[in-house]
Amino acid sequence: MTRTEILQKVKKLVAGQVCCEDRVIEEESILKDDIGLDSLDTLELGMIFEEEFHVDISEEELAKFKTIKDIVDYIEKVVK
Repeated sequence: MTRTEILQKVKKLVAGQVCCEDRVIEEESILKDDIGLDSLDTLELGMIFEEEFHVDISEEELAKFKTIKDIVDYIEKVVK
């Protein structure tokens, strides 16, 4: 899976979680400030990412995600 494919999928999943169009979500978007995610949203997204990408994401890793780029970087690193 390419970085572009991961990015598009992450944007779509985040958009679905917050009920907004994925085109307003950019790689530089800040999860809390720009998108409006709270800690519960982030936890739920973590479970969605685990299922969609077949990865394990610890709560410690989730806490490090500040932007869409952080998520994509992590998934790109762990997806083989």
